[in-house]
Amino acid sequence: MTAKIALIFVVAVFLFQVFSDETGATIIRRDAPIANQEESLNDLENLLNSAKQSLDELFNKVQSSDLYQNASKAIEEFGKKVKDTGNEFYAKLTNNTQTKTQK
Repeated sequence: MTAKIALIFVVAVFLFQVFSDETGATIIRRDAPIANQEESLNDLENLLNSAKQSLDELFNKVQSSDLYQNASKAIEEFGKKVKDTGNEFYAKLTNNTQTKTQK
């Protein structure tokens, strides 16, 4: 099993070397000045505002959906049941402990 993994690793490294050498691809960094910085900032601000508005609309639609309302109610009821059951269990434990210590 270890030999198979080692062989696969060696083949993968070999193929990576072969394909990376054939392409001759290199990374070129170009620091070009922004043509109109203020216009670019305005475009970015408009894009962010549009994304925020879309997310707000989506959030409002999700909150007003019946599925969300029903799930919220179900989770709230489940939490109340768990709390009540826990309180009943605790009361039984404390009562049993008190009766045993009084005997």
